[in-house]
Amino acid sequence: MRNDGAIEVDGVDVIRDPHLGTAISGTAIADWGELSTAQVARDHPDAVVVFIGANEGFDLPGPDGKPLKCCGAPWAAAYATRARTMMDTYRRASDAGHGHEDMAAVVTSFQPRDTGSR
Repeated sequence: MRNDGAIEVDGVDVIRDPHLGTAISGTAIADWGELSTAQVARDHPDAVVVFIGANEGFDLPGPDGKPLKCCGAPWAAAYATRARTMMDTYRRASDAGHGHEDMAAVVTSFQPRDTGSR
């Protein structure tokens, strides 16, 4: 491994870009919609692997702007929309210039946050 965090493999450039403490359901540290767009513009990836889950469960804005509490059906729908939008950004980057999907994405499931500890 190089000192800058990149991993060297013959013919493959691997970029590690961790964002600890972030969540798709939270935007206090990073907004993954904006972050995924910036990463695609900067790195032009052929493949993206994403690990998420340990920090999910924040309230999400509902259609009326009021917060949706984790983890009922309305919250799950809002979360799925955010996750799908982010992954579509990565997928489109992978498709660009290739004519086919060649991206691998790994998204882990999450356990709801313990709201009693806030």
